[in-house]
Amino acid sequence: MILRKLHSTLMLILAVGLAVLFSSCEEEAPNPNDTKPFVSIVSPRKSEHLLVNTLVQINASDDQGITRVELYFDHDLDSSRVFKTPPYEWEINLDSLRDSTVHLLYAKAYDVEGNVSRSDFVAFYVSKFLPPQNVTVQYITKDSIELRWEDKTGFEKSFEIRWSADGVNFDEVIQTAKMNKTKATIYSSFSKTRDYYFLVRGIRDSISSPNSKIIKMFYGSGGENLFAGGGFESAGGMSAKKIARWNAEQWQPTGTGVDNSVMAMATYQGDLYVGGKFTADGNSAPYGYIARWNGSSWSQVGEGFNGQVFALTVYHGELYAGGLFVRSGAKELPYIARWNGVEWDTVADGFNAGV
Repeated sequence: MILRKLHSTLMLILAVGLAVLFSSCEEEAPNPNDTKPFVSIVSPRKSEHLLVNTLVQINASDDQGITRVELYFDHDLDSSRVFKTPPYEWEINLDSLRDSTVHLLYAKAYDVEGNVSRSDFVAFYVSKFLPPQNVTVQYITKDSIELRWEDKTGFEKSFEIRWSADGVNFDEVIQTAKMNKTKATIYSSFSKTRDYYFLVRGIRDSISSPNSKIIKMFYGSGGENLFAGGGFESAGGMSAKKIARWNAEQWQPTGTGVDNSVMAMATYQGDLYVGGKFTADGNSAPYGYIARWNGSSWSQVGEGFNGQVFALTVYHGELYAGGLFVRSGAKELPYIARWNGVEWDTVADGFNAGV
């Protein structure tokens, strides 16, 4: 009798214990609907250097379905980076970002139950593949020229030099240069009767930088023609108003010439720049004391100047002019100016007297 009661008591205790145990197990068992979604950034990789526009790719999944994915850029979210359906992608436009900066990406994913999860942080570096700058070409001999440029990135593995006969179709790679080099000598038989156009770009594996600005070379501006300027009206018995060119055989006119004395000359980016006391060419086209000769015709350089030009030189890939002028158009330029490719610009505070 005592043993039976003891047995019954033990069974009751065991049943209660099992019930408590099962109850505990049921309370601790996770609800499958509470499982958070999976989200990760597949591209770009962590600490990647971006040289070109790059597509951000996000991987998000959940057994109940994804309802929303958000991509945060430097902790900021806007509507262009909110996705309701795949693909979860967004392009990083490097044009809107400064070079040599660091940025942060992360993504959030939401499922139908309202559960949310966040990806790991992905930091990337902006390393813009900038084109070579300030390309110049210099005649050496009739069979060789030298190109020089400035390297603004240092990410290239080599440089590629292309040439064109018309300045439009750059189909042929005429030479390559090793990484971090900033000059190349090109050997060829250059014709006296044609123009040559060159451009340079950096190469890194299958990626290339944008092309440099096109540089033009012709014999008339730095090749086998020698230019002379002054106050003369003829050269070698031929009419040549204030400027003439010598081709190793005879003097020849340079277009229609100019209407007053030439005082300075410089070759810049393949063209001949002439300054002096003149205000127009031989056809009375106005130039404002400075003009550009491209091998076949004269043209104005910006708005010119309001005074005579006595000095022209190229320094660090830029053209400088000095003289008795104080303005170009409405811009104050006291006696010295720098050409930026579009207009004449200031050089510090200039001078208090003519150059």
